[in-house]
Parts: sequence; C-alpha cells; structure tokens
Amino acid sequence: MATFNDAPTIRGAVASLLGQELPDGVSWEHLWIVASASSDGTVEILRELSARDSRIRVLTEPERKGKVSALNLIFRQAAGDYLALLNADDCAEPGALRALLSEAAGAAGPVAVMGRPLPGPKAPSAVRDIIGLLWELHHCFHEELVLHGQAAHLSDNLLLLSRSCLQPLPEDVINDGAYLGVRLRELGGELRYAPCAKVVLSVPTSLADHLSQRRRIHVGHRQVAKKLRRAPTTFQRAAVTDPRQAFRILRKALSESAHPVRALLGLSVLEALARLLVLWDLLPPEHDHVRWVRIRPESLSPIHRVQ
Repeated sequence: MATFNDAPTIRGAVASLLGQELPDGVSWEHLWIVASASSDGTVEILRELSARDSRIRVLTEPERKGKVSALNLIFRQAAGDYLALLNADDCAEPGALRALLSEAAGAAGPVAVMGRPLPGPKAPSAVRDIIGLLWELHHCFHEELVLHGQAAHLSDNLLLLSRSCLQPLPEDVINDGAYLGVRLRELGGELRYAPCAKVVLSVPTSLADHLSQRRRIHVGHRQVAKKLRRAPTTFQRAAVTDPRQAFRILRKALSESAHPVRALLGLSVLEALARLLVLWDLLPPEHDHVRWVRIRPESLSPIHRVQ
C-alpha cells in the first residue's frame, strides 16, 4: 500500500486487507505500507497500527516522489509468493483476496489478477450517473477482453501480482496498472480478472475532481504507449478497432444505468474535455502528473472516513 495524506481512510483500508478470510495454507507475511511526505497524521496512525500488529511494516519517504517510487520500495521488500496491492483510500470487500487467489491458481508463469472496482456511496446526482456508468463500462470491458485474452491493461485499485512480476518500474510512470498490464503482456504473462474480488473506491463527488482524474489517466496512457511502444487496451481504442464489440459492451453497461441517456451524454462530454486538456498538457511548461493533486478530502465518501 502506498499512501500520501490518507489519514481519513488508512485505517479502513488496512482493516479491509488484514480482515480478509484467506484460503487454507495461505497467510499474510507482511503488510508493507509506504508513507510519502504525509503531513496529516497518516504516519502516526500507521505506527499505532504497526505497534498493534507485527505484520504491518511502515516505510517513510521524506519527499513525495510518486506512487511508483513507493511501489518500487515495496517490490524490493516483498518476499511472499504473491503481492496484493490496494490503494490507501479504497476498501477491499470481504472475500476479495480469496477470489483473487482462486483466479490466479494454475498459472504457469507470471500472472496478475485485478479486482472489480465499485464506486463508493452515492455522489451528488450530477456526478453519480456518470461515475456509475464509467465503472460499469470498466467492468463489462475487462470481463469480455480478459476472457478472450485481448486485454493489455490492469486496474490498480486492487491487484494481485505473482512474485515473478515484481520488477522495478520507471519512477516517472503515471498509471502503474496500465504500465504493468502492457509490460506483462509483452513478456508473455497472464492477465486475469476476478469480478467477485470487489473493491470500493473513494470517488470524486464533483465534476472538477472527476475531470482531473480522467485527464491524468489519459496522460498516463499516452506515456505507456510511448515507453513500451504499445498502448494500453482501452474502450476508446476498442471502439475504433472493433466497433461492433464496443457497441455490445456499451449496451450491456448502459442496461445497468438508471438514467442511461444522461449518463452517456455526461460521460462523453467529460471524456472529450479530458482529452482536450491532455493536448494542453503537451505544451510547455511540463505538467507533473506523477505527484498529482489528489481529490479533495471533503469529497471522499463517508464510508471511508474511518476514525
């Protein structure tokens, strides 16, 4: 777990992992948590948790260098057969780790298994339908493409990696999940999806924060394509290469929306704006998306604000 100023959510995230019921013969070795330049009491909370549970190991970075820097520290420390990654402002649902491990079973080589992200408690109506459709589309897209071996992308909200996947990442990488997915595919590894491994997200409750997140993700995808000479698999790219498949996935996702027309219109407009902002980011001066501006604490869902 990599964390930066996550005092409102860190207790819930840690508890959601260590409270998992694991299969017979499987146990936690350690829970490595890297706290980077936190100033909101996150480190003090982690030290308190570590004093209560010897499995929790806390590493600190005096300077915030970005999530990948923290992950590389964890990769060097990890000694188990698998590494489970969870964002510090998300919560793994009961049974999630068992589902990830079950899906990973039988892999002959390097394997990564992603869980299913679910938006947290409802945001205001202006954002709720858009975010709901986005993540339902994310689910339907990965469910179909991973099943047919077409995916070159991983969701990093809740992710299981076999130890053979733990090679250092370039520390300027923006989207670690997308980078890992493309790199693993290029190395002949397996990408799998466990829809039953659910993880509840801290989602933005304002359109501005949502737009900021999407802008960063699109920049990160362009970066992966440049570094690895292969773009991550995305719905937008699938819509160009296989419109029939994309339409089928979109129709399935829209069937789960209470207001499909409003949700699709809103999501389409915001995605177009995010891509325009990415073009702006290509102009000097250089924009720092590695140490990005986090969504505002007040926009976190109440379920994550564990005291």
